[in-house]
Amino acid sequence: MVEKSATEIRFCDEYEDLFDQCLHALTQWTRLRAFGDRQDSAGMPAKSEAQRAERGYVAAFSALRRHSRGCILCEERLRVHANSGLSSAASRAS
Repeated sequence: MVEKSATEIRFCDEYEDLFDQCLHALTQWTRLRAFGDRQDSAGMPAKSEAQRAERGYVAAFSALRRHSRGCILCEERLRVHANSGLSSAASRAS
């Protein structure tokens, strides 16, 4: 039997799907941006692909953020996780 870590936080399935989409969009945008930086002569096609990927990431991140503010389960998990991080940081500062 595998025990779950005490620090592992589980969100609803929709949040998990939106998070995966957001991570995929960020990865795609980062790769295209890096490719565009190396290909100075590629010009407009590479730049427009990177801009399209950036818009895809912004849309995915916005959907994730909207969901996390509207889903009771996710909102509570994020609040608890954020507050636990603040209290541990404050205790280290003391």
